[in-house]
Amino acid sequence: MADPLPSVQDRLDRAQEHFEEVNTRLRAYYAADPYVIEGETEFQGDNPTERILYVEPPEERFSTVLGEMLHDLRSALDHLAQTFVTIDGGDPTESAFPVRRRPPPMNAKEVRPELLGGCKSDDVLRFLDEVQPYQLGGTYYLDGLWILHRLAIIDRHRHIVPRHITLANPSWRFHGIPPTQAEWHAHTIRSDENGAELELRIDQPNANVEGTTTLKVMVDERSTGDLGPDPVPLLDLLHDANNKCCDIVRKARDAFF
Repeated sequence: MADPLPSVQDRLDRAQEHFEEVNTRLRAYYAADPYVIEGETEFQGDNPTERILYVEPPEERFSTVLGEMLHDLRSALDHLAQTFVTIDGGDPTESAFPVRRRPPPMNAKEVRPELLGGCKSDDVLRFLDEVQPYQLGGTYYLDGLWILHRLAIIDRHRHIVPRHITLANPSWRFHGIPPTQAEWHAHTIRSDENGAELELRIDQPNANVEGTTTLKVMVDERSTGDLGPDPVPLLDLLHDANNKCCDIVRKARDAFF
């Protein structure tokens, strides 16, 4: 039997190829050693304070591949929306898969006809309603569909992660009186696509201190209020977006095709 959703599936398959390349490039970036990142630490008081002086960001092609992945995921959903309108007898010329953080008002039949223009099928509209980010209420920004929607918009205008690299959970071990301030270089101990465990080597002799930390590529879009209040690991967001998109296509295929 011919695939009823050939364009949808092909875009989805292509997105998975890009996603694997994103993972490959993240693994290569995190494994790079030495001097991907360097900084300084103030040792005054009980809570040392780190400041990054230099960070080597992922290469430009990383952002390009990431954008291609997001485009293919979003395009797969738009092709699905066009298919819904076509089989319903409507005009799919400008149909796009809806992504809402707030629900449109119900009509008399308790369905949401505004979700997809040109589609009047109650079953399809109900399906689209069930997968919307607003189903999470005030935490709509945690929904994978909303994450995909926001990241795809951001990618049209700029890199999602221009130079936002975070050191997570820095830990210092003292062997005497530490300096009040010290510069360091980071060296990779171990790594995978999720991040790198780093040794922070103090540049001055007899510093009496050893440090470790975790390096992660993060996304911080707090100015939009759309991805939540705190920086989030990029790979976590991509997994959420990818899983939600694949789940929508799988459920649509099972229910309507």
